[in-house]
Amino acid sequence: VDAIGKPSAGLLEGTALAMGDYDECLDIVVPRRMRPPPVPPYTESQIAFHGQYCVVQIQLPEGIKQAAMAYQIGNRSASELANSKTFLKNLVKLAPRADVAEFRLGVCIPSVCLKSDLQEIVNEVSKFVMLNASAIRCETQPKKHVEVYQIIIM
Repeated sequence: VDAIGKPSAGLLEGTALAMGDYDECLDIVVPRRMRPPPVPPYTESQIAFHGQYCVVQIQLPEGIKQAAMAYQIGNRSASELANSKTFLKNLVKLAPRADVAEFRLGVCIPSVCLKSDLQEIVNEVSKFVMLNASAIRCETQPKKHVEVYQIIIM
């Protein structure tokens, strides 16, 4: 199941979210390998893990932030980046919020992983793509508890 967000078209035009499918991620249930194989609905002892939805925050590179801020105050010669056509075309939308601009990416990971595990992966990927990023939150499907009065009402 693919519930991970992908950067969409319009990234440079201000689309700052790629959240993926939250519900699809949380609904993932992976059974343990057993003989005979378990049949849904699974009991808790038959489940290996659930989906866990996490959000990764990615900051703009400092060079882009500085070029955007320089452009905003009219100092276009401060950076080669600020003079590129692509940058100039899209900067108008980015410049007013360049100092706080960030992107968020939804990621679906197994519930047996910790947020710190995801942060380690994010750190390694960040080195490769030269961006600062951090795992800011993770959540799993809360256990559903039904009271007797709720059953009666249904």
